[in-house]
Amino acid sequence: MKNVISKFFDFIFKDSLWKSIVFGAVLILVGGGLYYILNFSSKGRPDFIITAKEFKKNKLNNDLGEKDEIVSTLKKEDYEKKLNAFKSKFPGAFWDITERVLSDKDYEKKVAEYYSNKAMADNLYYEGFISYETYSLIQNSPYPEQRQVLEFSMKRFMNQVADAQEIDSTDFDALVGVVDKMDYLYEKTDKIGRDTLMVTKFLNLLQNAKNLSIEEMKAVEKLHFSITKTPVIYSLRKFNSEKEYQNELFRMYQAAANSVITPERFTQLDSISNWLKNVSKINDTITNLNVLISVMGVDFSENKSKGETGYDLEEKAINEFFKSYRFSYNKENVTANFNKYINLYSKKLTNANIERDARELLRVEERITAKDWMYFGLFFLCISVIIVLLVQRNKLI
Repeated sequence: MKNVISKFFDFIFKDSLWKSIVFGAVLILVGGGLYYILNFSSKGRPDFIITAKEFKKNKLNNDLGEKDEIVSTLKKEDYEKKLNAFKSKFPGAFWDITERVLSDKDYEKKVAEYYSNKAMADNLYYEGFISYETYSLIQNSPYPEQRQVLEFSMKRFMNQVADAQEIDSTDFDALVGVVDKMDYLYEKTDKIGRDTLMVTKFLNLLQNAKNLSIEEMKAVEKLHFSITKTPVIYSLRKFNSEKEYQNELFRMYQAAANSVITPERFTQLDSISNWLKNVSKINDTITNLNVLISVMGVDFSENKSKGETGYDLEEKAINEFFKSYRFSYNKENVTANFNKYINLYSKKLTNANIERDARELLRVEERITAKDWMYFGLFFLCISVIIVLLVQRNKLI
């Protein structure tokens, strides 16, 4: 052991080590100077442009360099082919104009045609016009110019959907997606009063369906049917059947559009539905649908940790409420109690994340302190070696 220590000190007292220490210090000094020079001069203002998307939304992007370039896999011809095929199903609709002004004579003629084409009392339709209620407001307006304006067309309808979804006119993938959803919904109607049905039933849904795929719509309908046992058919000739629960279906669409719902999540939703009926003995259709709508709205994706999916958090929270037997609920309060539970869970999850982040910050600070002590020790080690070397050289002289 004594020989090892002796050899170590003999090594550090060599002149070559001293030269290396000085050379290293010079390199650090030069490197620091160059880095200072590189960061001394101003880089000036970065280049930027106002993108078409920013102008359309009247809102700036967070990223100054974002160009909002639309990269579409489909071409304009693909979109026009898809749209023309859909147009053929609406022979009486207006596809080339957003509005038009009628003469007094033409206006009176249209009003007569409108009333002669009624299907049911208080549920009138006429292809080429919007719903009866809205048309009556226009008809009874004290302003003649407003009465003479045909305010609805399928072109206007398409523009309203595209504007609501902030779809660029060159984003043909998104535009084809809108037509596909319109066609999918159209096939669920009785084909009477086609364009009126689109406005009265589907406009709001399509405007908010940017993140809702047809596959998700099918999954929602399957879940809805498993509870109601009644298929939904959209019609202007007859009143909605109470057994269809159309309002609840559209709320389920909305929940699916506003949340990230995976196929596994739909499996869990089906499991919760069966649990409510078979274990909790809650068989009221509206109650079960309202519970599932609330469950679909649960979204913890913003609170997930690295490597953790939002579904993992949601599955755990949802199952704990219904299947842990720690919480009581019945037909009258199950939806309210679940929403109360999720609100508390969300707050506690946020607090847990804050504590996790605080612990991580503390660990970072402790690592910085440890490094400071290491640098401090290294500095004094170097000073000590230099002093020893200077003493050694002084003895030799």
